[in-house]
Amino acid sequence: MVWDKNAIETLIKMVKTNVPFSAIADTLGCTRNAAIGKANRLQLRKHPTLIKIKYKIAAVPIKPVIPVVIPVIQSKSGYVRMIDLKKNHCRYPIGEGSDIKFCGDTKLQDSPYCKEHSDLCFAVAKPKVIRLDKTL
Repeated sequence: MVWDKNAIETLIKMVKTNVPFSAIADTLGCTRNAAIGKANRLQLRKHPTLIKIKYKIAAVPIKPVIPVVIPVIQSKSGYVRMIDLKKNHCRYPIGEGSDIKFCGDTKLQDSPYCKEHSDLCFAVAKPKVIRLDKTL
């Protein structure tokens, strides 16, 4: 739409009298979004996102983060390279990158890890207790 002086004056008058933008758009022969956009560019109305709100920020004490240290369990049989792993070896990785090795102890029947590493990796879930409110 071409915004000539007449269209802009009509827009200003209708916005100041709180006419809905759908009615303004019908009067001017444009879309509702075009009328809203022009009103915003002319700063005819306060857009809700432009309103500044003052908040009080409460001082919240920050607790330091304590890093979790995973204990290194020493292998009984010595560490094994990937190429030397057998069917019954524990596959718990030790190290990083090209220096990675594996535990190599005898693994459990239904686990890729030995007893110590299975206990380390798989935690038993605690049962959840659901309490019903007696006032219902």
